[in-house]
This record gives sequence, C-alpha cells and structure tokens, in this order.
Amino acid sequence: MLEKANKGMIVTYVVAAAVCLCFLASSVLFMLYVLRHNEEENMQYLYGVAEQNRTALLKQIQGDYQTLDGVAICIGNADISDPEKLRGILQEINAGSSFVRMGLSDAEGKLDLLDIDGSVYQDVDISGRPFFARVKAGENAVSQAIRDSFGDGYILYYGVPVTRDGAFIGALCAVNTADTFRRIIDAPVLNGRGFSNLISSAGDVVIHSSHPDAARAENSVLAALESSDPSERERITGLLAQGESGEFTYTVDNEVLVAVFEPLGINDWFVLSVVPQTVLKQRYNIVIVGIAAMILVACSIFLFLLNRQRRMMAKNKEDLMHLAYDDPLTGCRNYTKFLLDGNALLQSGPGRFAVWYCDLKKFKYINDIFGYHTGDLVLRKMAELFEKYAGDGEIFGRVSGDNFVGIRLYREQGELSVWFEKLRLDLCEQELDALQQMPTALCMGFYCVEENGGERLPLNDMVNRANMAQKSVKTKSGSRCAFFTQEIRSRIHWESELETRARRALEQGEFVLYFQPKVNIQEGNRLAGAEALTRWVSPDHGLIPPGEFIPLFEKNGFIVQMDRWMFEQVCRWLQGYLSAGNPPINIAVNVSRLGLLQEDFVDYYAAVKERYGIPDRLLELEFTESIIMEDDFLFRDTVVRMQQKGFICSLDDFGAGYSSLNLLKNLPIDVLKLDVLFFKRGVDIRRERVVVANIISMARELHIKTIVEGVEKTEQIEFLRRSGCDIVQGYVFSRPVPLAEFDAL
Repeated sequence: MLEKANKGMIVTYVVAAAVCLCFLASSVLFMLYVLRHNEEENMQYLYGVAEQNRTALLKQIQGDYQTLDGVAICIGNADISDPEKLRGILQEINAGSSFVRMGLSDAEGKLDLLDIDGSVYQDVDISGRPFFARVKAGENAVSQAIRDSFGDGYILYYGVPVTRDGAFIGALCAVNTADTFRRIIDAPVLNGRGFSNLISSAGDVVIHSSHPDAARAENSVLAALESSDPSERERITGLLAQGESGEFTYTVDNEVLVAVFEPLGINDWFVLSVVPQTVLKQRYNIVIVGIAAMILVACSIFLFLLNRQRRMMAKNKEDLMHLAYDDPLTGCRNYTKFLLDGNALLQSGPGRFAVWYCDLKKFKYINDIFGYHTGDLVLRKMAELFEKYAGDGEIFGRVSGDNFVGIRLYREQGELSVWFEKLRLDLCEQELDALQQMPTALCMGFYCVEENGGERLPLNDMVNRANMAQKSVKTKSGSRCAFFTQEIRSRIHWESELETRARRALEQGEFVLYFQPKVNIQEGNRLAGAEALTRWVSPDHGLIPPGEFIPLFEKNGFIVQMDRWMFEQVCRWLQGYLSAGNPPINIAVNVSRLGLLQEDFVDYYAAVKERYGIPDRLLELEFTESIIMEDDFLFRDTVVRMQQKGFICSLDDFGAGYSSLNLLKNLPIDVLKLDVLFFKRGVDIRRERVVVANIISMARELHIKTIVEGVEKTEQIEFLRRSGCDIVQGYVFSRPVPLAEFDAL
C-alpha cells in the first residue's frame, strides 16, 4: 500500500513537474511575445510622433500657401502698376502674417523684399533658386533652408505664381525663419528624451531640432550609417530615394539610437524622429522584471497559482460575458443580449406587449457640431431614461448608434403613446447643452402583437416591423411615434417591388426625362437653362413620384446607375439641341453621394461629355451639402477636377440643413442654390430677408452665381431681384415639364 502511495506521489510530482515545465516554457514564450509586442508598440509610437510632426508641418505650409495664393490672385487681377502702391499692400499684408519678409518678383526673378520692420532690400535675385523655377512652371514651392543674407540664422522662401490673363508675370515671395519649422519639430518626444529633425531624400539634415541630443547626431543620416552593414545603408538609401517611410538604428558616442522617418510630401523632405534605445527599453523593463518574478513565484507555489488560475478563469468568463452581452457605452444590454432575454421573456407569457424601436433624429449633427463625447453623453442619458421608465418584466437594449429597442407591457394601446410622451418631455428637460441648443426629436415605432391579429413572429422579425413603423414617421417634423399597421407593411412591400423592378424599368424605357426651367430675373426673366429631373412612368402604376423611388435607390445603390443614365440622356438631348443651331443653354444634373464616391466618377462624366461633343460650361453638376459634410476634402478635390474638365459645379440645398459659411469660404464652387425652405422657417421676415440678402451679396463678392429654387410667390421674386439673386427656379415660373414642352419654350 505504501509503495503504491509512493508511486502515486511520484506520479503526482512528475505531473506537477511537467506542468511546471510547460508553464515555464509558456511563460518564457509569453515574455518573448510581450517583448516583441512592446518593441512594435515603441516603433508605432515613433511613427506616430513623426506623423504628428508631418501633419503640423503640412498644416503650416499649406496655411502659408493659402495666404499667398489669395494675395497672388488679388495682385494678378488688380493690375497694380505703381511700385509704391504694391509695396504698401505687401507691407500691410506682411504686418498681419507670420512672414518676416515679402516681395513680388518680375518674370525674371528680380524683386524688392520688404522686411517686417519696414526695411527694404532691393534688387534681390532669386532667378537661380530651384524653387523659383518651380514657381515659374506654375507650382507653389518652398525653398531649402538657406542662410539669411540680411540677418542671422536660416530662412526659407515661399513662392506662388502670379498670373494675369493666363500669363506668368512674377512670383509672390515670402520669407519665414527656419525657427518656424523648428518650433514644430521641437514637440516633446517621449517626455523630452527624443528629438525630431527635418531631412532631405539625400539624408542631409534640412532643419536641426534645438534638442540638446540633436547636436550629437550627424548632419547626414547616411553618414550616421557609415559603420552599419552596407545592405542596411543601401536599404535606407533606397527608401529615401523612393519617398517611403522606414526605420533604422545607429550609434553615436557608444549610444544606440532608434530612428524612423516619414515623407513630408513637400519637396523631398522627411520627418526624422529619434529616441535612445535605452529610453525605449525603460518603457518595458519593469514588465520584463515583473514577468520573471511571476515565473519564479509560480514555480515555487504551483498549487496556489492553480487555484488563482481557476479564479482568474472564472473572472475572465465573467468579463467575456460582459463583453458579449453588455453595451460598452451605455452599460445596458446589447442587441444580442436583448434577443436572448426577450425570447425568454416572451416564452413566459407576459400578456399584452409591444416591441418598440427608437432613435434620435439628426443625431449625426450632434456628433458633428458638439463632438462625439457629447454624443456619447446623450446616448447614456437616453439609456438612463429607458431604465427609469421601464416597468417590471420590461427590457430594453441598444442596437447601434442612437438606435434602441425594447419590450413594453400595456393594457391599452394609448398607454404606449403616453409613455412615449413622458420620454420625450424628460429628454427635453435634460441639462445638456447639446439638447438645449439643438432640440432633439425622438422617433419611435411600436409593433403590437394583439393589434396585428395576434401573430407571434420571431422576436427579430417583430423588431424589424417596429423599425418599419419608426421609419414611417422619421422624415416628419418633431418627436413622433407610430404603430405598425398593414398599411405600413403594404408600403414596405411596395418599396420592395419598386426596388425589384427598377433595373428592368430602366431597360424598358419607363424612366423619362423632365426639365424644370431656370429663369434669369436680372435679365428680364430670360430663360437661362434648366435642371434635369427624372420621372418613372410605369405601365401598371402610372406616374410614380420621385420621392417614392429616389430614396430607395440611394439606399440600395441603384442611384449610381440612374444618375449616369440621366446624365447621358441630357448629353444626348443637348447634342441634338445644339446641332439644330439653337443658342447654348445650361443644363444642371444632380449627383448623388454614392455617385460621387465611385472611383471612376470624374473619368466617366468627362468621357460622356466628350463623346457627345458638349462644349465646356454648359453642363452643371449639382451636389447637396450633405455630401460635403461627410467628406469635404474629397468634394473639394472632385470639384476642382470637374471644373478642369469643363463642368460647372454647384452646391444644392444650401440652407436646408446645418449649412456653414465655411462651405462658401473653402469650397471652389461656381453656383450656390438656396433652398426655399430657408424662407419658410423664419418667424421674423425682416431678419430672414437680411440673412438671405447678405448670403447672396457674399456669394457675388466670391464670384459665385446664386439660384433660389422652389420659389412660388411673386413677392419673393421682387425681393430676390433687389437682393442681386441671378436665377430663380420654381412653380412661380414653371413646374418640371417633359422634354417636348421644354423644347416649345
């Protein structure tokens, strides 16, 4: 028996030893993984520092370019021949900018520089500077850092071309000190232990950091790699030459430094960020020591760790359950947990119940205007309200974004409307700036089983029907709730039928082109063009309003094909119209958000225009302001490219949403279309007209043509004519008409 017990003990020790060895091996592997992970994090951190510096430098340079571009355009258009007058203008502009000197060269590169202190340096010759050659070729350019001939330190020249009637007449030059860039790259790196330099693709330092350790570094990256492996030097040289980012290590004064470089995108410059390797290792040495200590302790008290592991596994399981079923933002159920708890609740036979679906109208604007932090506060407040008004046996959860779902018990259907009203009033009384400054409307839909024939559908299907009811009132003003009905179901089926028949309808010619005339009220109500619109004439259902099928096409993506079909139809008509010897006329075509996002958007529209031989400046593309709010950089780039292809670009529905004057200031649009809703929302007609008149005036100052659409009253025409509005479009002159009627006009 003793021998058997000893054998059992030996087996136990062997198993324990094996487990310890496995644990030890696993711990070592884990430590190696942590080391590798921390090294990757360190490199990501360095790349992040370089990227931040790159972004700040680009912002500085592009901001300076914008200042100079505006002045260059003014000078080019003003035809200022008096040198003293020009000098006064430049001196006034320079006094309000960050430049230390400014000047306007002639076409040969000779100029007088005006210093910020009033000094004038005459007959400065920049013709031999490489940056001047680029400016002369039509580019904006910034020079390398050069020693200041008229002062101490180093400076950089900015240059933008000045043209008159399309001809290059000189370069508008401005001088900034190298310290301007140095202050940017001197941002602290790893609590001040690292530094950043600006280097060229040849590896030479363009601008040194003022960090003390920067003086220890070589003036050339390649010089610092002299002692490195030749293949490593060749790799870095290749990356710099190709304008790509990279990383490397080198040694200075027996200290290993870790460096990364990111292309700036200006000249051939790179941002180089450097940190001592010992500093990086300090970030995770404590972790390594801790892991090693844990390994030693684990091997000595194995049983304790087994017990601890068991408890940790239980805790991890609890955390996983939390992650799987709890919404991380609001703390309420997520949708998966709602379905689980909801099905369990319904199986218990709760009596009369309704499944509801709720969201906030225009919640996106809260995030855009007040920030995502404020948006998160609003969502948490909504969850608190649903919790506050939840009765026994009732549950709710968050689906995503501002969408919530729940199950509500009731005796009479009217109780649900009363409950919704309590939610609405309580939300309005919340002390959140976003809710006070931008009154937020609730939108809720109910699916009541008993009111729909007692049909017990799967919970997910009942949620979908509640969502259908919610969508039926989402486009209406104010807070609203709706109950799912067979009418809503029929409408959903109707929309599904429209989606199914759309492609075949397009092939069979059921879509027809309508034109709504645009009238120039400043030239005796002359016909100035038209906006192209589409109508669906179905053999089975007659004329289907665009409000029924356009939103569907925008959701399912068919709007892209519809947009392109419309554009080609317009080009075909316009080709025939011009071939008949008629005078040129402007035709506007709407562009959807999905259409703009297509990679071949510019190429396709330009190719169709060219195929039909349409002259430049006759076709106008209308973009809604909602497209711009999603991605103004993409929109700005697209507008510039389309204008280069001969298109007119207009901003549609200005004033229908949360328009910003930044749209007028920053976007290179040709036409601004004011929505007539802008006239109908005000309570003070005088104030309303002051705003409209000033928007029209600002647009004229920016050389932007103005159109007001949806005008129905004659008195509005007179007001708009006095305010300087160019064109009016609306029922006051004509509804959208078929092509035959428009041809008669």
